[in-house]
Amino acid sequence: MQNTGIVRRIDELGRIVIPKELRRSMRLHVGDELEIAVEGEFMTMKKYSEMEAMRHILEDIATSLREFTEAEVFICDSNCVTLYEGKDKKKAEGQIISDELVKVLRAGQYKLKEGIERISLYEGDEMLWASQIIAPVISQGDVVGGLVLLTNHNGTSLVGYVNLCVKILSGLCTK
Repeated sequence: MQNTGIVRRIDELGRIVIPKELRRSMRLHVGDELEIAVEGEFMTMKKYSEMEAMRHILEDIATSLREFTEAEVFICDSNCVTLYEGKDKKKAEGQIISDELVKVLRAGQYKLKEGIERISLYEGDEMLWASQIIAPVISQGDVVGGLVLLTNHNGTSLVGYVNLCVKILSGLCTK
């Protein structure tokens, strides 16, 4: 655990203020949920990921989608790569997603990126794919993550599959 040297006082309502620098570096925004855990005398907080909480379901969906479309499947929450079904699995999972991908997801609509238009999904992403189909997963009006298909085929033909999977994932998310 990294010690920041920052001390905060608990107010009369039991609240503490998380410093702006920490909120920015952790990509915490108004309305984000935090998971609080206690172990011995230590209390930890981490950004809650609805996508990570559904990991067992995501694994089945990603495997099926990869087998059916022959594309690589990338699933993320609003902060990092939750699951990657494909050759870069070990490299990608757990990586922080790029700011550019965050912007695309927050826009709330699917995007088809082809040719030089492609965006980096995370730092070190080699972007070797001809097409990226990027779709936000939305639960109760909030973007909770994203599903990306990576393929060297015409991405347009796979958009319907991505939209169907995103609808399923959105339906499974419960807030």
